[in-house]
Amino acid sequence: MYSVQYTAKKLGIAMGKCRAIDGYRPMFCLSPEQFSQIQHYREEYLNPSAEHKGFSQEG
Repeated sequence: MYSVQYTAKKLGIAMGKCRAIDGYRPMFCLSPEQFSQIQHYREEYLNPSAEHKGFSQEG
């Protein structure tokens, strides 16, 4: 499965690293527009492949 970071890189979205609240894990900062663009890309490319194989998307 594609990660958000991988998808952003593929779409040419620069992701800046920001500190997490606990200061330990790096968090990635995205604008809502960028996030929706990534979500749309992932739905476009992940869901059709599942449908072609005859599987339903189950969480």
